[in-house]
Amino acid sequence: MKDMELEEMRAQINLLKEILDKQSIVNNHLLQQSMKAKVSTIHRQGWKGVACGIVAIVLNTLLYFVGALSLPVFIITILFMLFAILGTWYSHEPLNEKDLLGNDIHTTANAFSLVKKRYKFWLHYITPISIILWLPLYCHDYVTSLGMPQETARYFIILLFISACIGALIGYLWHRKVVNTCDEALKQLEDV
Repeated sequence: MKDMELEEMRAQINLLKEILDKQSIVNNHLLQQSMKAKVSTIHRQGWKGVACGIVAIVLNTLLYFVGALSLPVFIITILFMLFAILGTWYSHEPLNEKDLLGNDIHTTANAFSLVKKRYKFWLHYITPISIILWLPLYCHDYVTSLGMPQETARYFIILLFISACIGALIGYLWHRKVVNTCDEALKQLEDV
């Protein structure tokens, strides 16, 4: 009688183990799907930034050829845009590993943390430097290359300032989306 009860208990324990294993596989699959979606969202934001950099290179090349920019400012601008494109790629590089989601949770969490850290560095250091150094130089060169009268130049500078503010706001929203997505992924990985 006791042997029969013991066998029945073993069978129930084995059944429970099978159920738990299946549940673990389902949870792992759902976690991987969620992480893939977050990586995709982050990369999509990066591609938007790269596209803006490429458009800026094309437009500044056209401005140079119509005489609206001097050669030194044109070269500085193109180098700055290439730096921004490469910086975006570098910021996203930790999430480019093909088997990132097959790795352990700590490796995946470190990748999201590194992307977040790089984005914050860009926001706190590179963006202010570009606004303080590059934008005034660009505006001054554009106005002087075209020989704008002072009254027209004033309106142009105001328009460019408004455009820069709109661009900065859009860039900041993209930045927040990446950082928030990294935070969501980190919280989800932490809960596992």
